Amino acid sequence: MPSISRRSVLASLGLGAVGAGGYGAMRYATQWNPDPEDCTIEESDRSTEAPVEGSFPHPRADHRMSGHVSGTSETGTGDEYWRTDIGSGPNSLGVGSFAAPVVSGEYCYVSDRRLYALNRSDGTLAWCADPGPRELTSPTVADGTVFVASRFVVGRAWRGVTAFDAETGERQWRAPSRQLLKPSVGLPETLPTVRDGTVYIGGAAETGAVTALDADTGSVEWQTDVAEPGSRTASAAVGDGGVFVLVGRRIARLDATSGDVTWETAAGEAYCPPVLADGAVYAPHDDRSIARWDATDGVHQWTVERFRERPRSLAVADGTLYAVTERKITALDTREQTVSWERTGADLVEAGVSDEWGATLRHCTVSDDRVYLSIGSSLAVLDRSDGSLVATVAFPEESDGDAVYAGRPGVPAVVGGVAYCLTETGDLYALDV
Repeated sequence: MPSISRRSVLASLGLGAVGAGGYGAMRYATQWNPDPEDCTIEESDRSTEAPVEGSFPHPRADHRMSGHVSGTSETGTGDEYWRTDIGSGPNSLGVGSFAAPVVSGEYCYVSDRRLYALNRSDGTLAWCADPGPRELTSPTVADGTVFVASRFVVGRAWRGVTAFDAETGERQWRAPSRQLLKPSVGLPETLPTVRDGTVYIGGAAETGAVTALDADTGSVEWQTDVAEPGSRTASAAVGDGGVFVLVGRRIARLDATSGDVTWETAAGEAYCPPVLADGAVYAPHDDRSIARWDATDGVHQWTVERFRERPRSLAVADGTLYAVTERKITALDTREQTVSWERTGADLVEAGVSDEWGATLRHCTVSDDRVYLSIGSSLAVLDRSDGSLVATVAFPEESDGDAVYAGRPGVPAVVGGVAYCLTETGDLYALDV
């Protein structure tokens, strides 16, 4: 791999006179033209109104990719507040298929081929944006704006990052994936991460670059090559003045303001994003281990080699790392590097989790006292202290002719005593947890 170096977008194009202002003047070209008749939902069932408290603005809870949301859980029933069918299941964009709703203010935002804003209280449609035949990543919300990355299903044109007003759905700007004589984001492969007025997007397949966009205008602030084109990339964790990216088999810290590389080192394949917590960054070290590096200088602090499969999801809360592989979830003390508890999929099935579609584990989200785990076609709620099963919710399958769609959930978004789960059937559930 060539050494990592910052790339000045305008200099490389020889367009110093164009600048970010020139790019901003072009940002309204190629508007999305939503058809109101297309922006409908299949159906919505409501049992009772859900509480509207707190926020879960990123599919991994926050810009640090922590997977941790503050708050404790009362003994939830697992009952539905409401269920809304948005018509199709999660797409494959985002490393680890992070198909997840996000929550902010009065709305829950979710995407498949369209971007939907649903009322949190009852799941009814507030607004929808239909970009045409594109695939969308899960959205991110910050400062009253919803950001989503997209790519064209057929061909290579008009992919990029788009910003919408969170209340009205009005499009604010779009940063194209390519544009003649203008800086662009390339082909987005990851979810947007937003911090302090900047949108970070990684995985441009043509360049292997990470791009920073102004959150107000969509103009390119900087762009840095971090890997060979086509390398697998995970969404960026942002905090403490740095942008932490796992791409190919390298992990790097970029300066959040300039994009300059502060440090880089060997790491594992980017099957899940890095997590920034407690002044350190956690990420796969190879296909069967997890490592911790000092976030400031990249000094390697430890590696734990006890996983038979590659990690699929990481979360960190209060000195404990939660690592999910296909068959097991492990709670690891980050100070002592000792295992606090482990639960296998087989253990959970024996304890009462539905195994209709197998015991495959995918993602977890943690609160101050619970772990919310996607397993098979169920959501399992575990006690954070010992991994014991507190509750389980099974999601039904659906048939469409000869095709059978499982109720497998994506990443659970948990806030204010409600878990929002998008399943492969295209149903978004709001559950009492």
